Amino acid sequence: KMSERTTTSEERSAFIFLNTLRESGITNMFGATPYLIEELGLSKNVAREMLKLWMANFNEEGNYNTIKM
Repeated sequence: KMSERTTTSEERSAFIFLNTLRESGITNMFGATPYLIEELGLSKNVAREMLKLWMANFNEEGNYNTIKM
């Protein structure tokens, strides 16, 4: 069973950035980790976790107040 929780401000920033990156078409989203590292200064592991969370919770409208875990 999935649970929901409120996103952190860091997660919301990363998810909005990922939506923008996706819309730009610059990269396949499976290759987005380096962009998170460069843009937001995240470590590789944190960037990968953010990307996984974003993929599991993708929302075109950018509504990321809560996410499923």
